[in-house]
Amino acid sequence: MEQQTILIVDDDREIVRVIAKILELEGYRTLKAYDGLEALDMLVSNVVHLIMIDIMMPKMNGLAAVMKIRETNNIPIIILSAFKIIPLIPRIFLYNTSSIYFQTMI
Repeated sequence: MEQQTILIVDDDREIVRVIAKILELEGYRTLKAYDGLEALDMLVSNVVHLIMIDIMMPKMNGLAAVMKIRETNNIPIIILSAFKIIPLIPRIFLYNTSSIYFQTMI
């Protein structure tokens, strides 16, 4: 079976490192990006099966990145964020109702 690749996108490098380590221990290949623009660049040259992305990031935030990704890809996306995401859910679902959204508890 092909090894599944997960793109982890967050400006907090420690969060990215910890999530990547856990996923790698479970047998996944991970790619790391630290803002939305870097994530878009990763998608150009890599096959990605799942994206885990934060909302609040520099250069391009997670929601803008999701909107841009949805223009050409239907990759499953998990949004991980301490940001209060509940008011944004109706807007997020306009871009793809098959995506999964999760709010961290901090």
